[in-house]
Amino acid sequence: SGESPREKAVLDLISKREGVSGDAGYDMILGDSPGKPGTSILGKPPKPISQMTLNELKDWQTKMLNNPNNKWNSSAVGSGQFVRDTLFGRGGKGGGLLDKMGIKPEDYDKIKFDAQLQRKVTLENFRQNVGDPNGDPSSWNFKHLGKQWQSIQFHPVDRKSTRLNSSHV
Repeated sequence: SGESPREKAVLDLISKREGVSGDAGYDMILGDSPGKPGTSILGKPPKPISQMTLNELKDWQTKMLNNPNNKWNSSAVGSGQFVRDTLFGRGGKGGGLLDKMGIKPEDYDKIKFDAQLQRKVTLENFRQNVGDPNGDPSSWNFKHLGKQWQSIQFHPVDRKSTRLNSSHV
């Protein structure tokens, strides 16, 4: 997949902590049982997340947000558990991570949210909000790591520190 060992470690860490590791993780949505896509109280997507175009994904995430059973008010999907606003901008109206990656709305019907794109998006989100995944972990922004992936709440040895302990990657 062209990822460095450190990038693979970061991706594995995120997907494991989010409870969506393994190949099934690419098709998981908020509320699915671990390793079992399509078991969420929010319903089963019309097709696997990794087979949806970006427009189909945006529509599905909007349905998730409008679902009265969505007690989390979230639209988290895939191995990086990305919400609609992160991917597509506030309200799905642009300015999100996909725009920053150079993926244009006019191409959303041509591009699938497959495993390869999910991995690229996860690494780009990490780069923009935490730091270079290939860089020194002591330089990573610990506070932003927990904001991007709420399941990752590291407790450094020094509780006053905002740096990720390098032993985690």
